[in-house]
Amino acid sequence: MPTTLEAVNTIPQQSAYPQAAEALPAASAEKHEKNIEETTEKIREQPSSEAQTRGRRLMFEEEQEEKRNDTEKKG
Repeated sequence: MPTTLEAVNTIPQQSAYPQAAEALPAASAEKHEKNIEETTEKIREQPSSEAQTRGRRLMFEEEQEEKRNDTEKKG
């Protein structure tokens, strides 16, 4: 009959670490890819600086037109 130490030493040594080590980079890469996609989508949803400038210009022109109309009504 083997001693306890001998019996323990004959148990096949299997570690979950190799599988975890392989899975970690894959999960990390998937998360990284998802973050890139989400960030890209957010950037696409935002108006460009040119569009923002055009929008501001239109708002300014509309305000100026309203002021002119108000002035014409008073005068």
